Amino acid sequence: METRHLNIVKILYQHQHEYMNSISIAKLLGCSSKTIRENIKVINETSKENGFVIFIKKIERLSIKYY
Repeated sequence: METRHLNIVKILYQHQHEYMNSISIAKLLGCSSKTIRENIKVINETSKENGFVIFIKKIERLSIKYY
C-alpha cells in the first residue's frame, strides 16, 4: 500500500466514530478530493483481505441559480 493510502486509512481510523469527507482528508494530505476518492477505490480493492472496507456515502448537493 502506498504512503498516501496508509495515511488515508490512519485518518479514517482516528475519526472512526464520525463521518469525514474527501475534501477534509485532501486538505490534511495536501492533494485534491478527487485523488482521495480514487485512492479509496484502490484501497477498497485490497482492504477486504485486511479486514476492513471504506464506505463512501454520496451527499446530495442542492443549489439555486437566479435568472
